[in-house]
Amino acid sequence: MPIVCSGSTWIGGRKINQDSFVIRAFQPNVSSKEYSCSASTDGIAIAAVFDGVSAVPENGGGRSSRAAAAALRSLCETEREEELISQPADDIAVTAALLADDAVCALENRGSTAAIAIVKSNGEFSTINIGDSPVFALRDGVIAELSTRDTLAEMKRFEMLSPEVSEADEHILTKWLGMDGLCDCIEDYICCGGCLQDGDRLILVSDGVSGELDGKTVADTVMA
Repeated sequence: MPIVCSGSTWIGGRKINQDSFVIRAFQPNVSSKEYSCSASTDGIAIAAVFDGVSAVPENGGGRSSRAAAAALRSLCETEREEELISQPADDIAVTAALLADDAVCALENRGSTAAIAIVKSNGEFSTINIGDSPVFALRDGVIAELSTRDTLAEMKRFEMLSPEVSEADEHILTKWLGMDGLCDCIEDYICCGGCLQDGDRLILVSDGVSGELDGKTVADTVMA
């Protein structure tokens, strides 16, 4: 199954863009080092969106998202490509999330959300989300969210929190990259995996998209 990846980011009305994204597709028997692994017998794509936590002082959120993205790019550009391609998608997703978290934890002022997807050319895939950057799947024009967002709103929705929590506080994150102890339970944040079909699409966005557009609008935009 061929894998096609694309991505973009837009600053919107903010003065500083705190979003970062990573796209790497390693295809077999292609000579370009950055985008391929010539020694592999299978193809793999790694995609991720990181959104810096805006409440972190001194633009620590923006630096966090860039550090997380740089960690994934570094992983993709090392000789570990062959090792990664031979692993299950879930294991690769966990490795990617741990590297991103380590990079963010190295900063003093820190915090970023993450949405990570691993797709192999046999259709096997795995996704991880931490914070409120969601993961969607699109099949035959129907879109569905695969992730559960780590916010007070979700805790309230699942009756894990008092209904008295105000709407103004519902956006507050309960999990993020750089949070103490997160690395001990990264595996718990695998939100979905399985096998994709030809024509399926995975959509990773920050809350700048998901907080403004409904699922149908996202699907129509992607399919346009």
